[in-house]
Amino acid sequence: MGRGSTGQPVTGSWPPGLALAQLRENWPDARVSDLSAGRPGRVRELPEKDPLPAARNGGREASFRSGPPQGQLSYQILGPLLVGNGDGRHSISARKLQVLLAAFLINSNLVVTVDRLRTEIWGNAAPRRAATALQVYVSQLRKFLGRAGEPDSPMVTCRAGYFLRVASDEVDLHTFTRLLQDGRGHARTGQHEDARAAFEAALNLYRGPALPDLYGGPIVNQFVTWLEEARLECIELLNESKLVLGRHREMVGNLYSLTVEHPFREIFYRQLMLRGAVDVR
Repeated sequence: MGRGSTGQPVTGSWPPGLALAQLRENWPDARVSDLSAGRPGRVRELPEKDPLPAARNGGREASFRSGPPQGQLSYQILGPLLVGNGDGRHSISARKLQVLLAAFLINSNLVVTVDRLRTEIWGNAAPRRAATALQVYVSQLRKFLGRAGEPDSPMVTCRAGYFLRVASDEVDLHTFTRLLQDGRGHARTGQHEDARAAFEAALNLYRGPALPDLYGGPIVNQFVTWLEEARLECIELLNESKLVLGRHREMVGNLYSLTVEHPFREIFYRQLMLRGAVDVR
């Protein structure tokens, strides 16, 4: 199993190890039972104030490479940030808007506080009117993600901050973690063909490197580190299932490449030796 920067096993779900204290901070109005289950519970939604007059007094509107998507949305963060629907893929050219959307998607259905968003966008160099600017960015993002015929925006404002409401099948990250967990379950019960299929499907979602132009803030940086560990774990488990299935010949080139790319990851050397032992027999 892969291990993260802390030495702890990668869990295969995001965010990893979300503590009850953090949940309480995110959702101060939620029931304890909802917090323990990792659900926002009774998050109180607040009416959105329109900050665009402030934007007109010196702020700038967001720049979009294509018009706002309509209908069912899908979000991709296992590579460059993309928003898609039935009409194709859409992207945002303004970097601060990209960082904001990435932060919400990484924490989808979780409240992200204003302080965390301020740090993610500006680091330690936040402007004097950062709170107003953040309201402008959220308003622009809300307009971009608005869905035709649906009155409710997926962008929600609450007392603790903001969160992005998404379905489990709308974000490629959620599909990746589900497939990784499915593969683990199949491997534990000896269903290695099903495990192989699940691991390969998960890896096919990776268009990496993830969010390549958005590094710098703690939310994106931590996520990218976690994702790389989860991806390598998925490769390790895929190789294990292939070895059990006797698919040794197709693995040699990839295993040599993996030992070169990740010289300190001992499991790839072990898998390469096991593959060579089969050839000797």
